[in-house]
Amino acid sequence: MPLDSIDNIKDLEETLPVRLSHSKVRKPLGIMEKKARSTQERKAVKLTMDLQKMSSIISEQKEEAGSALSPGKVELPAWRTRVSKAERPPTPTVESNPSDDVVNCLVLLQRLLRGRAVQNTMYEGKEKRKELIKELRAADELAAEESH
Repeated sequence: MPLDSIDNIKDLEETLPVRLSHSKVRKPLGIMEKKARSTQERKAVKLTMDLQKMSSIISEQKEEAGSALSPGKVELPAWRTRVSKAERPPTPTVESNPSDDVVNCLVLLQRLLRGRAVQNTMYEGKEKRKELIKELRAADELAAEESH
C-alpha cells in the first residue's frame, strides 16, 4: 500500500494503535510563570524558591521531632559549631573592705601580672622556635639574593 494519497495515509492511521499516533506528554504547568525576564524578577523568583525550600526543611524537621520519641541532636557542620572560649580563673578579691584607691591598685597589679605572664609565654615560645626562625630568615635572604 503506497502512501501517495491522503486516503491511504488515513487508512494507515486508523490501523495503527492510538498510543502511536497521539502523545501523552504534557507541558508542565507554571513554567512560563516562573520564567523571569528582568534581574529583579529573577531575584524575586530565587528568593521565593529559597524560602519554599527552607520552609519545607523546617516542616520536615518539625515532623521528625514530633514523630521521634527521643529527638537526637542535629549534627552541625564544623564551620557552624561554636568554639568555647577558654575560661579565666576568677579574680581574687580582698575580703576586707579597703578604700577605693587600694582596690584600684590591686586591679592594676592583677592586670600587670596577667600581661607579664602572657609576655613570658610568648618569649618562651619564641626561644623554643629560635632555630626555625633563623632558618626561615636565611632562606628568605638566599631567595632575595638569587632574584637580584
